[in-house]
Amino acid sequence: MKIEDLKEEIQNITEPRRTSHGNIRHKLEDIIIIGLCTVICGGEDYSDMEAFGINRKEYLAKFLELPNGIPDSDTFRRVFERIDPSELSLCLINWLSVKRGRRETIAIDRKTICGSGNEKHRAYHVISADVLLEKLKHFILLLPYLSMLLTVSD
Repeated sequence: MKIEDLKEEIQNITEPRRTSHGNIRHKLEDIIIIGLCTVICGGEDYSDMEAFGINRKEYLAKFLELPNGIPDSDTFRRVFERIDPSELSLCLINWLSVKRGRRETIAIDRKTICGSGNEKHRAYHVISADVLLEKLKHFILLLPYLSMLLTVSD
């Protein structure tokens, strides 16, 4: 799973913006990759995407072009509202498709984004799939130490 492979897959997504008007300031691959990184790191909305990009601009510039800096939250919203979900899903599936070994487990999690539904469309859902390898064993061994760091209240 290399970032270059993801960029190649993103090229298969139909540009959802009006390209004939010449007012496109940010590359589609930059918007999608920043959005994806934000969600992976626990971001929940378009403002989080903007903040994530601003806070990590120097790092992101190592592998993204960012010709006009970090997109604002409205740009993220407009692009992700217009992008074809099936094309984006296929892009991510193709990027993530790797041969799995026999001892691997895939953990699947689904969440509904509250307040994202309206009269035009149903609520948006976020689905994540994690491949758990031998690292799972190490995580289980660390659980007693991690539990000491957590404070549980009623």
